[in-house]
Amino acid sequence: MIKFYDTCSLLIAGEALFEKDEKFLISSITFSELERIKTAANKDADIKYSARLLLHLFEQHPDAYDVIVHRTDNEEEIRAHGFEINDDTRILSDAWEACNSGEHYCDVEFVTNDLALKYIARCFFGNNVTSIPEEVDTYVGYKEVTPSDE
Repeated sequence: MIKFYDTCSLLIAGEALFEKDEKFLISSITFSELERIKTAANKDADIKYSARLLLHLFEQHPDAYDVIVHRTDNEEEIRAHGFEINDDTRILSDAWEACNSGEHYCDVEFVTNDLALKYIARCFFGNNVTSIPEEVDTYVGYKEVTPSDE
């Protein structure tokens, strides 16, 4: 089984994804999204840094992944299911095309941390939809402090 990552899951996985010996798939739409993120005025510095880092990692590890080039005719199956076409569903359409094109990607696992996209992806990939485990925010509304002389 080969994993197909959307942009959100790539940003969470980061460098760890390139440390594995497993080849993975991405959509060409992802490069556009990463470029927009790294230059966006409304994104925080950490996300912008993650996008820049990913673009450098793609350059340094060209054999770690394959790119499915987006074509508008890939979107037909998304429309047929009644879903709106946006960048998320375009990425999903590319994953679906990779899975159904008769190429060597016959068993695809779609990876996304976007909850809405995860629901839509299950309509196409069933149980072959996963996410990257995220660190749980343990914010409880207060901070424990121990006074000291320092």
